[in-house]
Amino acid sequence: LIIIGRGGGSLEDLWAFNEEILVRAVALSEKPVVSAVGHEIDTTLSDLVADLRAPTPSAAAELTVWDKNEFLNLLSSRISEMEYNLDSIFENSKYRLFNLARRPVYARPESMIYERQQRFDNLFRLFENSGKNVLEKLKNSLSFSLSRLESMSPLAILNRGYAVLKDIATGKTVRTVAELRRNDSLEAILKDGSAFVKVENVKKSDLV
Repeated sequence: LIIIGRGGGSLEDLWAFNEEILVRAVALSEKPVVSAVGHEIDTTLSDLVADLRAPTPSAAAELTVWDKNEFLNLLSSRISEMEYNLDSIFENSKYRLFNLARRPVYARPESMIYERQQRFDNLFRLFENSGKNVLEKLKNSLSFSLSRLESMSPLAILNRGYAVLKDIATGKTVRTVAELRRNDSLEAILKDGSAFVKVENVKKSDLV
């Protein structure tokens, strides 16, 4: 999955997303592309050829990350469906075996049929228990992986009250105060939108 995005800006700021080389690359990409350029009112050629358009970068994160509870509910539903199908198959086989045992032609070797039926029941219980253990381990592993992905997603960081700062002049994310100068114009991306700020002073932390 590829997300191309930028906060709001003027037509000139967003024009790079109308360039032919980028538009062709998005259209021919073998991987799904989500375009999240500018605000909802802004439309670029990259938006038109992308697999999915998001109104903002924050919305792109929401659209591309699975909801944990929804995924676990779907997984639980599939596991229940598999267990039901297995039960149906084995119960049907037991019924057919029982009917065979009642036929006159099998009246004499009842002990053999009973023994095989017992073996069948034992194998079924073994298979059922093993299958449930494997499915439970898979469910727990997927739940743990989803929790880690959720905690590392940009949206989770924004939801904890943090903001992502971008230099409006370069479009790059600001990672350290060493990249800032007085009067620099920045875009602060929050969980529900963006704000544009201007640097009045730069102070380096003594803790670093």
